[in-house]
Amino acid sequence: MSNCISNFWNAVDYNNKATAIEVDDTTYSYQDLADRSNSIRRIIEANSRSKIVAVMAYKDVLIYGAIIGTLSSGKAYCPIGEKLPLKHQLTILKETSADTLVLPLATLFKSVDLLKLLNKLKQNFTIITDKSLPRSLKNVYVHLNFQSLDILKFHQKENICPVDEGSLAYLLFTSGTTGKPKGVPITHKCLNAYLKNIEKRIDFEKGMKFSQVFPLTFDLSVHDIFVCWRHFGCLVPVPDKIMFSPAKFINEKKIQIWFSVPSQVSLIDRLGLLNAGSFPYIRKSLFCGEALPLDLAKKWMAAAIHSDVFNLYGPTEATIAVSSYKLPKKKDKIRSMGGIVSIGQLFDDHEFKTSDRELIVIGDQISGGYWKSINNKLSPFSYHNGKKSYQTGDLVEVHKDYIFYLSRLDNQVKINGARIELEEINTAVRKLINNSEVHTVNINEGFGDTLHVCVATKEIFNSADILKKLKTELPTYVIPKSIQKVGHLPLNQNGKVDSKKVRDLILNAI
Repeated sequence: MSNCISNFWNAVDYNNKATAIEVDDTTYSYQDLADRSNSIRRIIEANSRSKIVAVMAYKDVLIYGAIIGTLSSGKAYCPIGEKLPLKHQLTILKETSADTLVLPLATLFKSVDLLKLLNKLKQNFTIITDKSLPRSLKNVYVHLNFQSLDILKFHQKENICPVDEGSLAYLLFTSGTTGKPKGVPITHKCLNAYLKNIEKRIDFEKGMKFSQVFPLTFDLSVHDIFVCWRHFGCLVPVPDKIMFSPAKFINEKKIQIWFSVPSQVSLIDRLGLLNAGSFPYIRKSLFCGEALPLDLAKKWMAAAIHSDVFNLYGPTEATIAVSSYKLPKKKDKIRSMGGIVSIGQLFDDHEFKTSDRELIVIGDQISGGYWKSINNKLSPFSYHNGKKSYQTGDLVEVHKDYIFYLSRLDNQVKINGARIELEEINTAVRKLINNSEVHTVNINEGFGDTLHVCVATKEIFNSADILKKLKTELPTYVIPKSIQKVGHLPLNQNGKVDSKKVRDLILNAI
């Protein structure tokens, strides 16, 4: 089984002068990126004994080079969200046993939290930066081993380190019900299987410009990176500052392959920018991470008039996506149910079954289980006829071989594509408010879903203070918009908290 980064090096051989990535209006050729990755690889091989290299999840050319260099050395990469609370970042580093962290030097001068993180790292932990550390900081962080690309430059091409198909390619940490990040390990075999499967469903032309909307901590970013370079394309990360209004950016950069969660398009629509013919350069449009509303899909098809549109589906545990649906050009022929576009059919070498309408996926793309966990009877991972299977927690219906997503089985939602365990928020709030019953719900306020907390308690508390404290306990995207106090939580006939009535209470309050 080949190392999954070999596709990038094939692109270097194909045309090393072609643009591989455009970051903040600066273009870098495949050779530019190759030089950076070779330098990073040499530093890693000389300093790291761990099988995993941590990278701060900035959309920076250094980080993309680090991903290439890490995989080329036969190691796996693990992105760490730059906005995660310090304790979550430290937990991830501890869980991975990483002894190397890659980050752009400029970020150190913009983030007090990042400086705090460096203070907490163990003796001789290696920090790879693009530029040398100023003497003033060297004196502060004498316990760390700083290595920079401006001192060591290595341009000689090396052979890619061969890997076993079961070797780890990347490790992503998602939200957990206890507040502790949960690791999802993905092997080269799983990722290579996905790349081959997605090519069977979507014909990507060579040399096209691919958007990169997703943060590197979101597994859909893996699609952007590897599919782009597999087809000798140019990756164009969307800057965070324009993430909520990327319409102008799409046309200025002449993006040809667009991939996002539906909420991204909903924001464009709410701003009045989703008009007929608005995006003439787009040739392929992909959506994943959330249910795709039929009305929104039709609007997008009119705006990206020359584009084929695909709806993908897949949990992180199944490597990016395991099903797809190409929407027909005739809008009245689009398969949908309850106003939601079908997620189509599973990839050819996969199969599924349902249990009480819960979708269970079976095939080569399924991860072997959560990081450092012991599979038990409650684990969603198992085997079916000798193949790996995963209980998705998604309720579906199947009609004429097409799968239709209905809702989540558990207390989990997606906000802007990020998977969130509502119980994680409940647990954090309970710790801050004594003798409280807590229930979190998501509410659509027009510009996408927002999170709101309902608290039943006799204790007196200040909502603003609680929200401020939560920012030190939870990732930014998990912080609720409001906290409302009630006398008691409404229950349904089964004695469970009635989420619909909670939503009504919150809507009346706000």
